Amino acid sequence: MPLSKSHKEATRRKIVEAAGALFRKNGYEGVGIAGIMAEVGLTRGGFYAHFWSKASLFREVLRSRAGLVARLRKRGESVSTKSIIHEYLDPGNLEQSRTECTLAALSSDVARSDAITQQAYTKVFRNLLAELELDPGAKDDQQVLLTAVLAVGGVVLASALSDKQMAAHLLAVCRNEIDKNLS
Repeated sequence: MPLSKSHKEATRRKIVEAAGALFRKNGYEGVGIAGIMAEVGLTRGGFYAHFWSKASLFREVLRSRAGLVARLRKRGESVSTKSIIHEYLDPGNLEQSRTECTLAALSSDVARSDAITQQAYTKVFRNLLAELELDPGAKDDQQVLLTAVLAVGGVVLASALSDKQMAAHLLAVCRNEIDKNLS
């Protein structure tokens, strides 16, 4: 008896979520199809009922979740863009921001990937810019772009530093500069 369409969609979502967590934690090259499928309790053979390749799954992960974009989309009138970015750049939240945010966690992997994958990443980055433009304090395109670069770049660099004090200082500088851009 064939599985229902809703069951197949739910399974696909589980694969994308598991793959996203694994890609963000271990990088594209650090994860195999068998490991992804084991994470959701399925076999490697079942993978191909949902995706053509690991690269196609990677692109789906890029499109499905970017932590900072998701946080900004959920903001209400009582939560400011600035407070969301401050939380994203908080040293105490660094690991969460890095492991939730596709933009921060997978930049290096995408830079080494094919043009189609880079296009998917670019679309996610454009979504971030669009969310930042919605902020009433956003001054112009240059300031919005600078805010995005400081936020995502800050998390990327701070995550790579072994000196936690330097990482915290870097994040503080990013927050302070963003405060100037989002009045």
